[in-house]
Amino acid sequence: MKQIKNIIKSIVLSVLSLLLMASCLGKADGTSFNGFSQVDKEVVYANQEKSYVAFVAYGDAWQIVSAGGDNWCTFDKTSGLGGYMYAIWTTCEPNTTGKQRVASYKLQSTSDQGVFVNFNIYQYACRHDGSYGSARLVKSITGDDGSSIELLYDRLCRPSAVSISKDGQLLRKLDFAYSDVDSTLTVISNTSTYPLQASYIGGFQLNNRLASTTDTLAFQIQYDSYAYSAFTVMEKRANGEYNAQAMRFINQKFGPDDDHCADSLRYQRKYPDGTVTTKKLQLEYSEVDNRYQSVDVNQLLFGVEECNPYHLVATYRYTRNSKVYKSAKSLQGEYLMEADRNSDNSVRTLTVTDPTGKKITYTFEYAS
Repeated sequence: MKQIKNIIKSIVLSVLSLLLMASCLGKADGTSFNGFSQVDKEVVYANQEKSYVAFVAYGDAWQIVSAGGDNWCTFDKTSGLGGYMYAIWTTCEPNTTGKQRVASYKLQSTSDQGVFVNFNIYQYACRHDGSYGSARLVKSITGDDGSSIELLYDRLCRPSAVSISKDGQLLRKLDFAYSDVDSTLTVISNTSTYPLQASYIGGFQLNNRLASTTDTLAFQIQYDSYAYSAFTVMEKRANGEYNAQAMRFINQKFGPDDDHCADSLRYQRKYPDGTVTTKKLQLEYSEVDNRYQSVDVNQLLFGVEECNPYHLVATYRYTRNSKVYKSAKSLQGEYLMEADRNSDNSVRTLTVTDPTGKKITYTFEYAS
């Protein structure tokens, strides 16, 4: 099995830390940790296949046994000798339950059942993009204004291609390639001369910058406190064009499974001819959950001409608000959204009305 570069780094650091812990724990009588360090691991996303556990066994031979929970996580190695550091790869099944789940294990001595360490592995209900692990994969979106969006995915439900067209003319096309050898995402864009690249962590969440020598997609936090937080995601191109979304949140949590809904949105775009448009909107939400399909339907608010494909597939999951907009109000007028759902809560049709009263209805088709 090929190793994932960023996880390897994490394992190395974890094992070194565990070795130091082991040297401090000693062999005090009466403690269940006699013979082992604590077990280091990570919380995995709903579509995350590979992870690890790391520990130091400095006593007797050991084994890992199940201590409860579903059998959705397996280990490449479940026994070994004492006196070694261990970093063991785990394989996780997709979480399609719609809830966070836990699998419990015991790392124990094979000769003394009183020497053990209990540990849990947790898996989020959501994928790396903020959609539920059971969310249906959107195959296409067709608008009655002549717009069309086509999407493809890999076996881990990660987007592999997104194309946006209007009246037969291609507007945007992105091709995604994930290298799990070195944890690198490469994006080929029809608007960029060179490929864009970024590293990602275990759950496929990118670092703050996807970039080539000429183009960037960057995430920046404006402020972050208990009561208020705000961030901007901006895409810049070599010709000076850019588009940006800034969102502000009040008393929100940002765990992968937490509900979060921005109270306001600021959208700004500079076009190739140098003109700049800015929209400042106050947001109101419907009761329709935005996580039952693979795409963020709120990104269709301004039509496909203004739809950023990176945000449509939630390259940065924080741009996906948990609920579908009901309205977006500005000084220039009000946008309205109305979603009709399938029986599994995925969006079937979405109707958007702009401030002039013009309506566009989008129909969603899903992969089988």
